[in-house]
Amino acid sequence: MRKRRFIFLAAVSVLLLAALFWWATPVTFLEGIPADKVTSIEVFDGGTGIGFTVVAPEDIQYIVSNLQQASMQREKLSLGYMGTRFRLTFYDDSGVPLETLIVNSANTIRKDPFFYRDPDASLCLDYLDYLVSLES
Repeated sequence: MRKRRFIFLAAVSVLLLAALFWWATPVTFLEGIPADKVTSIEVFDGGTGIGFTVVAPEDIQYIVSNLQQASMQREKLSLGYMGTRFRLTFYDDSGVPLETLIVNSANTIRKDPFFYRDPDASLCLDYLDYLVSLES
């Protein structure tokens, strides 16, 4: 009986440690996707309701490299939260979506089921605001 309890507690402890390690591991978005493979980015500004597509290679390069350089940390569950600042959907040349994520601020990305935080607040929010101003 005592041995069973010890094995159970040891297994639970190992699972908890693995979960904590996974939670603390940094996340990189668009990992393994070269910027030149992305042919367009569909952008929707949830603040203004403006939607447009980015096709200029230099804009795509800037946005993709900015998001790839950010080392994000899981912050909390995003289930049940509504609203977006910028929803970005990345497409390849065949029109297949590669990834969709939401940039809510200069330091927050939402990709369900989590919010992710960039401790350096280095996300390209100002650049996306600039692109929206060109469209309006």
